Amino acid sequence: MTRSLLALALVALAATTAAADDGDGLYDRFDRDLTLAMNVGGGVVLAGGDARPTLAADLRLRVIDTAGPVVAMRYGSDGRTGHGHVLVGVELRPFFPALFLLDLSTGNEWVDLFVQSFGIELGAALFPFDDDFGVGLGVGLSIELPLLMPSRTSGTFQSIALRLAARRIDGTPSFRATPDQDRSEWTLMATLSFALSARAGIADWEPVRYRLD
Repeated sequence: MTRSLLALALVALAATTAAADDGDGLYDRFDRDLTLAMNVGGGVVLAGGDARPTLAADLRLRVIDTAGPVVAMRYGSDGRTGHGHVLVGVELRPFFPALFLLDLSTGNEWVDLFVQSFGIELGAALFPFDDDFGVGLGVGLSIELPLLMPSRTSGTFQSIALRLAARRIDGTPSFRATPDQDRSEWTLMATLSFALSARAGIADWEPVRYRLD
């Protein structure tokens, strides 16, 4: 499955090499300021010296495609006694506002979306699939390879991308509420990301202005 996803990404990259550099750096983010991304795929979990296949899925809600809450799940044996985790936290994509405000966008839609998709996630890792329930700390990094870009979609449907991510779970049994057994792990993931969008008027908001005559 992972090989098929990578093949799709290479085809999309080849199709965009001849694209005109006429992007504005926003790519409809102000017109569609709420994004709901649904990701599904798989990967490899590294724990206790073993590497095992795993399933991965998540939901992400982003405001102006920059920041928002995330609920992510990994399911599959880690080779010890664990069978996955659920991460509840937040995601931040700092490159879009930084590059846009500094006028550093390249104008190439594929390149801009690729660079601006770099994300950082932080949250609480829960272990609901195990008898030894507890809470750990989850930190992750990700980047996306655009497959279908916003310029070629309309309405609610926004884009499709291949999301590549790495997540570290610290489940060391040394703090209160952590599991009795070590649940620490690394997960490397490749998922297909389907993004839906809506206009909520967030980008149009401004404080009330007063005029003194």
